[in-house]
Amino acid sequence: MSIPPPPTLHVVAVVRDRATHQLIERVIEGSGDAVTFAPDLAEGLACCASEAPDLVLVEVGLDEGAGLAVVHHMRALAPRAAVYALATPAQLELATQAVALGSTGVFMLPLAGDELLSALSGVRTRIGEQWRTDELEREVQGARLAGELLDALDAMGECVGRRQAARSALETFVTATRARRGAVFLRPSEASRELMLTEQIGEFSGLPGFCAEMDLMRYAAAQEGIEVVRLASRTSQQGVLLLGDIGGIGSAPTTGSGPPLPGTALSGRMTLARSGPVRAALERAAAHAAALVALGAEREAASRGTMKDPDSSAYTFAYFVDVAGREIDKARRHGRRFALATLTIETPGIESAADSVQLAEHVLAAVRDTDVLARVDDREFYLLLPETGGIGAHACRRRVMRHFRQAAPQAQLSIGVSTYPHDGGDLSGLMRVARHRADASRDSVVSRLDLASSSLTDVLERLLGYVIEGTSHGVSPEQPRILTLPRADIVRLAAGAVNEARRSGSAWAVTTDRPGLNLSSAVRVALGAPSEEARLDCADASLVTEASDIEAFSLITEHGAYSLLGRLRDDVVHGVHTADPLFSDFLVDRLSDLVGTRLWSS
Repeated sequence: MSIPPPPTLHVVAVVRDRATHQLIERVIEGSGDAVTFAPDLAEGLACCASEAPDLVLVEVGLDEGAGLAVVHHMRALAPRAAVYALATPAQLELATQAVALGSTGVFMLPLAGDELLSALSGVRTRIGEQWRTDELEREVQGARLAGELLDALDAMGECVGRRQAARSALETFVTATRARRGAVFLRPSEASRELMLTEQIGEFSGLPGFCAEMDLMRYAAAQEGIEVVRLASRTSQQGVLLLGDIGGIGSAPTTGSGPPLPGTALSGRMTLARSGPVRAALERAAAHAAALVALGAEREAASRGTMKDPDSSAYTFAYFVDVAGREIDKARRHGRRFALATLTIETPGIESAADSVQLAEHVLAAVRDTDVLARVDDREFYLLLPETGGIGAHACRRRVMRHFRQAAPQAQLSIGVSTYPHDGGDLSGLMRVARHRADASRDSVVSRLDLASSSLTDVLERLLGYVIEGTSHGVSPEQPRILTLPRADIVRLAAGAVNEARRSGSAWAVTTDRPGLNLSSAVRVALGAPSEEARLDCADASLVTEASDIEAFSLITEHGAYSLLGRLRDDVVHGVHTADPLFSDFLVDRLSDLVGTRLWSS
């Protein structure tokens, strides 16, 4: 057990006698401590209230015995402080009352330096004893916590799979530390340098789904009440645990101006020091948990044959990672492309495992036989699309969503797509982009405003009312922004977007068509000769009364989507534009219904 250096004591002296003042000042400064003098009772109480002292010296005879009030109030202001009453022989009765009120002792005036040094030594001894007591309590708490964690983690030995073991570890740590929330991040594969959010309990603000370990450390440091525990041992580096708002384990208050203690409690919650018995217990248990997570991965590979999910026709996540790694190597060597998608399916009121299996079957019914579907958990799936670029991935996304609208209308489906090499050169980067786009799809304005049953005119009015002009700065590109430009500039904008899209490969576009200067002519010229890589569908909205003044443009490219919807008045287009793929789909479907022709049929 390490013993801290002697602390610098804070002394408050409520005295008026000049000789006593000078003696106290000389002795305190000689001992290396700090003293604050208060000439009256009010200032003395204020000093004690602003900073808790370790030692208080008060003349009880001040103001005809009113100095006793300082002794009385000190029990509430600084309960750990030593309080000594200073009295003359004629004030023995007041000194007796001071002891009755809780004074540590009485010094008779005139004060002697040895008496003061003895009082300082006694305070230091008491602080040291309290520190040793607190340290022993923390060691007991650390040993108890380690025992509880290791006993609970023993059950993880039966887990089959990294995800199941990680979930068990997270629940164990959250329960043992009395944390209100927790999250566990694992590496998607052994070669991955990034971490993936695997399980979560409670809510975290802005918690990333994919990130580098240093980015996760910076996130935790910027949030209040989050502790980081690495799931790592000398031979195994599995991931990171985040524990939010942990309980009062290992917490103890500081003693006056004495040494800081390893745990600081705030409103019943606490933060842990970088070292100490409790931290050591957590790290020992985390090393044990890391080994058990690795064991779960080995059992998963052995029991499942590394391929099929036992409950559905989907593949395992481990097999998905293996196939995706091979596809990346193949694409890198031969200049090929491929895409992957993350699918999150919310089914209100449906929780059974059988329903989750049925959801997997719905996805499989909408994709090609060569596509690889992996079931991550009951509501999350990963889809690998070999030999598929951004246009093909977008068509697959539309096909899956259309199938779900027909076969499982109660399901709320969010899909995010990323393509190689446009969105990343490794699996972690591609999965991070796909997860971000799935989250953006879930928060899409199409879902938020429930635009499905609205006409194009109503859609535009609702979007203009929803978007506040001037808020586009710093907003994600998937969110709609207001756009007001002359028609000639809108035409140039559409042509420029197509030219940028053609640099990266394929581009599909849908525009409204009308006589005179129009979007369709400019887009047709920018696309060039019609082909599988350059496709344009036009909707003559001028013949439809309700949309005669509507200008619409939707573009799907290898690396994203862009849409524009506005109203043409006095040769100026006032509307909104966005990079939301879901809104691009919605706009194309609404134009298809408007002209009675299926656009972008897939």
